[in-house]
Amino acid sequence: MNPAIQSISQEMSVLARLLTAKMSDPVIASMDRSAYLLLSELERAGALSIGVLADLLFLDISTASRQVAQLEGKELVARFPDPKDGRGSLVEVTDKGRARYMEVRAARWRAYERILCSWDHQEIDQLEQLLERFTKDMRSFKKRAYDNEPGSRV
Repeated sequence: MNPAIQSISQEMSVLARLLTAKMSDPVIASMDRSAYLLLSELERAGALSIGVLADLLFLDISTASRQVAQLEGKELVARFPDPKDGRGSLVEVTDKGRARYMEVRAARWRAYERILCSWDHQEIDQLEQLLERFTKDMRSFKKRAYDNEPGSRV
């Protein structure tokens, strides 16, 4: 096994732990990662069905529904009937949800600025490019694995 692959695996495990560790910034800590990602996706894409949201975030429908319900209870998202399919509904970010998302996003950006303050612009650009590529490849890998699971949705 390539030692670099072994090191990457270890560093990714540590990174995942650090990303889920309690945040010292109260604004960042006020919104869990799943809520942030859900609001981020809705902010980027606009109103979506829970099924599409689940697919985009690699969640099962029940998990996505539960997360949407929690955000709905906090008035951060709202459901409305799907105009193309009266049986379904779409979810969108409310004004309150957008404001909270923007507040947390700004706090996260400030935290990353502090973390990366000793890096030069070229290093930051390189990290951005490599993370975008890694995330794209990880999504493709997960999508292929999901599509090949018995009983997965088509």
